[in-house]
Amino acid sequence: MLDPGSNVTYCSEFLCNQFEVQGTMRTLELTTLTQNRMSVETTVVSLIVSSVNEVSNLEYNVEATVRSSLNIDLTGRSTQMDVVQWLHLRDLDIPEVKADQVHLLIGQDSLDLLLPTDVKRGDLKRLWEIEDAFAEEKGWSVSDQRAVDTWNSTLQTIEEHYTLSIPFKAQRPSLPDNKFLAKKRLLSLIKCLNKDETLKRKYSEEIHKLLKKGYAEVVTEKDLHCHDGKVWYLPHHLVLNPKKPKKCCIVFDCAAKYGGSSLDDHVHQGPDLTNGR
Repeated sequence: MLDPGSNVTYCSEFLCNQFEVQGTMRTLELTTLTQNRMSVETTVVSLIVSSVNEVSNLEYNVEATVRSSLNIDLTGRSTQMDVVQWLHLRDLDIPEVKADQVHLLIGQDSLDLLLPTDVKRGDLKRLWEIEDAFAEEKGWSVSDQRAVDTWNSTLQTIEEHYTLSIPFKAQRPSLPDNKFLAKKRLLSLIKCLNKDETLKRKYSEEIHKLLKKGYAEVVTEKDLHCHDGKVWYLPHHLVLNPKKPKKCCIVFDCAAKYGGSSLDDHVHQGPDLTNGR
């Protein structure tokens, strides 16, 4: 199963036993709601993933963290009978998999497996018309107001640009050290980009544009060794628009969780100030 919401790839002990896969022990540092920086011993295995219906001879090497089981509900999975109801999906061949459990969950650390090779679009106009018909104007929540208050109190102009503070929920945020996750995501991204020199060059150019425009800056050596709970390594990944094949878009993943926590969890979202309604 592909899960872009999972930071890492997991497999079950059952799968390892079936193929007699041997792994290596690794210590992970986790932060939960009740305990900070908890060390957990786990096993990591290397697997080779290929197409189930042999439509492609490509094989991918993935690194998976072993769990006793993956408790994932399969009642909502799509079948061939589901997709034939949609005109633009009728030519898709959905393999019939006889399984009542998920034994391999592919996450964001295997980015090349998550990127779509093709996108099929139906008529979304009516869907949005229906959604718009039932939309209601909503007032600001307490969280939205606190975000706006933070922006108003910290607004300043630096070199003809407006700057605002991040509206953290706590005055002194305590963020887990997610360097392990960010590094793993980066290595997966590099592996993906190395397969396409043109895409790699475009991605590098976009990163340099961020630095040149001042939207990002190089971290100092001193800040690299800071562990005061205010440091968060922000993973980023590539998103391609089929309508703009020449454009490379970099997305920073604020929802990436580590130790059960993400940057989004610590920050007020704020109201939708772009909505013209």
